[in-house]
Amino acid sequence: MFRKWIRLILRAVPLGIGVATIVLVIQGSIEVSSPITFLSIGMICLAILHYEEK
Repeated sequence: MFRKWIRLILRAVPLGIGVATIVLVIQGSIEVSSPITFLSIGMICLAILHYEEK
């Protein structure tokens, strides 16, 4: 049960961060370096998920 929630969170975080980054860039209310940091966090979550499933 606990592992199921962790997998769900590790899939949902990158999706949410990706959507938020796109919206903030379109609005122009974000600096250039911030999206890179946000997307890096998303990629780390996906890497952890991939590593956990193997």
